[in-house]
Amino acid sequence: MKKMTIVFFCILVVSMNSFAEFVISPKIGYANISTLESFSRESEFSKSNGVLNINSWNNLAISVDVGFIGKSGFTFFFNNNVSLLGSINKSISSLDVDMKFKDLKGAYWNGELLFGYTFKKSKTYITLAGGIGAGVCYDMKVGKIAIGEESIDIKNLLKVSALNLGFALHISTMYYFTENIGLAFSLTGTPGYGFYFASLNEKKLGIFASSIDKSLLNSSGGFSNVFCLKLGPVFKF
Repeated sequence: MKKMTIVFFCILVVSMNSFAEFVISPKIGYANISTLESFSRESEFSKSNGVLNINSWNNLAISVDVGFIGKSGFTFFFNNNVSLLGSINKSISSLDVDMKFKDLKGAYWNGELLFGYTFKKSKTYITLAGGIGAGVCYDMKVGKIAIGEESIDIKNLLKVSALNLGFALHISTMYYFTENIGLAFSLTGTPGYGFYFASLNEKKLGIFASSIDKSLLNSSGGFSNVFCLKLGPVFKF
């Protein structure tokens, strides 16, 4: 039994080296997560103005991209991205208000399952791929709200949750300095559909909770896009 296991492992290793290159690439970069949405309430005013709410979050992206590149060029990637820090720019057109959610505590995870083709020329690899992308954020705490030059401390009063699902488009370039170590640059966009939710800590608000129009916080969903631009080392096996 042990001999059969060893033989099977050797065959697996040989076939991997013969037919595919496995790569792993930890990266860091910039991401933007945006949602165009309409309010969950219906009114004559909201119907006449269409999309009323724009959320745009510029943040730091940290990721680990894993996949394989076949001898024929066929490529599969599974990308894991975590977005954090930064601030959410929120525009409410019906109220003519622009604000920022700042001092965020929490993270947004999004991932992509990608299939495509890699063009190889000497030490340079160029990959074009597409697939499914999805992401989620749950109860991210907002520390401050800024309107213009004014900033209000709202610690523990507001939490944000969001999700998205869409078709991911990916392009990346890898240059290998040695046979197995190189540098990778990638750009991914995931247009699709997303939801954005905000919740208030009513215990903290006390008697003021009933005076707030909570329909201004939540959306019925709309167009969303996750854009990532990343750079980092790549290791080939």
